[in-house]
Amino acid sequence: MPFNEDYIFETLKRGTEYGIDGAVIEGKFYLVLLREKIITSFPFSQSIGVYSTNFKDIKQNVYNKITDYIQKCVTILKIENSLINCDLILDENENPFAIEFAPRPSGHNMHNNFTIHATGINMVKEYLNFIRGKSYNFSPKYIKNMMIRFFDFENCRIRKIPNFEQLKSKLNIIEYKCNIGSEVLGKVKDGNSIINRGYFIIEGGSKKTLKMNADYILNLFEKEKI
Repeated sequence: MPFNEDYIFETLKRGTEYGIDGAVIEGKFYLVLLREKIITSFPFSQSIGVYSTNFKDIKQNVYNKITDYIQKCVTILKIENSLINCDLILDENENPFAIEFAPRPSGHNMHNNFTIHATGINMVKEYLNFIRGKSYNFSPKYIKNMMIRFFDFENCRIRKIPNFEQLKSKLNIIEYKCNIGSEVLGKVKDGNSIINRGYFIIEGGSKKTLKMNADYILNLFEKEKI
């Protein structure tokens, strides 16, 4: 590894990586949203985008495997009342393998933004309702086909940014934020490399449509290689 520091190696598990937004109330796990990640190549394996996942994308029995697995983790860790952020890999047999498990909400504009758009559930508000003794709901009102995509440009300077307002209705852009200026954009190594650049959230009929529209948007940026 090209780093001068100690590492604890996770098992080099092959498969598709997912993120989970959920909650544990009185020891029971509630799945709010399963998110399929778009990951850069090894060794950095950085998430540069996310798809919302529903029953069109993944089978009911796989959902059940995931929720049962997380419930076992919650029980072993003795988590009773908390929001949950988990990253896991589904292997070739669609068995889950946790690579991160944290009793807190997800970052990178997920729980507070993308998940709200995709499910209609604001996890923090619902959790505050719970601890205040009010009615709460962690069951998704719906799961929309959506993608959040970060600007993973590398070793270049952006000369022209597309007009998102003009593209909004054509490509069903739900939200966008672009903070890219005239700076040189370096290698995408971790979340800090891209989180401040911005993102866009789009809605579409399928993962294929979402990817096609996202690629179209990214290709509209005029780049100068450095």
